Amino acid sequence: MTVWTAPDVRGSMSVADGSVYVLNDTEGRIISLDADAGTEQWNTTLPVDEDDVSGYAISNGVIYLTANPDTVYALSADDGSALWTKTAEHSMADSTIDEISAPAVANGVVYVGTDDDYEWNKPENSEEMGAVHAFGGQTGEEVWRFETAADIQGPPTVADGQVYIGGEYASQDAWEDESEYSDHPSDLVGTVYSSNVVYALDADSGDESWSYAVSRYTNDKRVRGIAVANGDVYAWTDDDATYYPSGELFALTSSDERPNSDERLADDSLYEQNSRPTETIETEPPNADEKEFEGGETVSLDASNSTDSDGEIVSYEWDLDGDGEFETTGTTAEVTVPDCEILEVTLRVTDDDGSVGTGSAELRGK
Repeated sequence: MTVWTAPDVRGSMSVADGSVYVLNDTEGRIISLDADAGTEQWNTTLPVDEDDVSGYAISNGVIYLTANPDTVYALSADDGSALWTKTAEHSMADSTIDEISAPAVANGVVYVGTDDDYEWNKPENSEEMGAVHAFGGQTGEEVWRFETAADIQGPPTVADGQVYIGGEYASQDAWEDESEYSDHPSDLVGTVYSSNVVYALDADSGDESWSYAVSRYTNDKRVRGIAVANGDVYAWTDDDATYYPSGELFALTSSDERPNSDERLADDSLYEQNSRPTETIETEPPNADEKEFEGGETVSLDASNSTDSDGEIVSYEWDLDGDGEFETTGTTAEVTVPDCEILEVTLRVTDDDGSVGTGSAELRGK
């Protein structure tokens, strides 16, 4: 029996409080229809490109929309207007968020997972890590944040006062077997040594209740979803492969016994954060980057007031000709300003933990 038909409406759908909400992913719009009559109530443009949307959830008159790489939007379910916008953050200064999960909402709190990277010392040393974020549903203020060296994979599931979410990490045996080849267990993520892991976090505080490595040899399989029923936790994975895709389903139940070693995580702490040094270039004459010089004039450069908040600077390097090569070392240097050109001088300082800070100044010749 057909009650009503709404023509040319396509995309993902949700029903709440007497309305049907359709995220039209081909036109970048959200449409609200009356659930009884099918008539359009309102229609508004998405706040982001539809290709960036991770998912959405509706609760207490609010549409919570997440968009890659790191943003949560709260829209009014009455008319689609913006209520607040929140950008997820990480405590590591050198970290970046690559991907955000679809949201889960419970008891007025919005939960999302993020897949992050931490670039320590150099970009080639980038490590996987992730976080689970809890935001107040009315204001977007952060309630808590759980950070881990695992590659977090969402979306989260909330049940019985717990937030359940999946990730990828090294098992205890894998870390012990391969520790001589790795500075940290997260080095093993994405290899045959990585495991899929399920976390249970206290929904109010974000404290870890437990974690369990559900498989040791999973290659590229990701935790796609978690369901909870009758006190048991069900997690499913797949590798999203074009050819010969594969997946697994795991059921976890409570136990008084400690898991086997290969079903435990290795050290799940983040790297101890090392602050980058702050470079400072002082010139003689002062404020040389605000002046113009006759061609052939000499400017003195001094980096001795550069600082490192958690250590000391051990190296000062200068690129004095703008070619990208640091050919001069020391806290001071001199440069000759060319005639009728702008010369960019760059300073690179390195601290005793290997972190690097760079800064530059432009000298103008007339």
